[in-house]
Amino acid sequence: MAAKYVGRLARSLALVGIVAFAGIGLAGPRDTSLTPVAFASVAQSNDNNDDRSNDNSEERQLRGQVLEIWADMDPPEILVATLGENVWARVYNEQIPRNGLNVGDHVRLQGEYGEKNVFDAYEIDVTDRCCGGPNSNDNN
Repeated sequence: MAAKYVGRLARSLALVGIVAFAGIGLAGPRDTSLTPVAFASVAQSNDNNDDRSNDNSEERQLRGQVLEIWADMDPPEILVATLGENVWARVYNEQIPRNGLNVGDHVRLQGEYGEKNVFDAYEIDVTDRCCGGPNSNDNN
């Protein structure tokens, strides 16, 4: 009688464990980020013919939303979400504190692609502020 009870208990616990494990697997990973992400659009046309001397060419601009800021690096780096991919950018000329850059801000970076497909940004224009952080003048 005790063996029958132990067998039922073991099967019940195994079934509960399988259901719980499957439920966790189906739920998938959760994004705990509090910053909303809106991807930037791709330029409609590019008629600059790869002219590296033209500072306004699309090859020398990167537009998107700041996902991460690594100000402790030398030079500092930011992760920018564009429509096609996330792009790392090295930021020069003290542009992060100079512009009061925050995670979530929409930016236009002026610069060029360097080694390892990292964008070297020499100028940052914040086109839209997000989330009213401590460096932001936004009252949201």
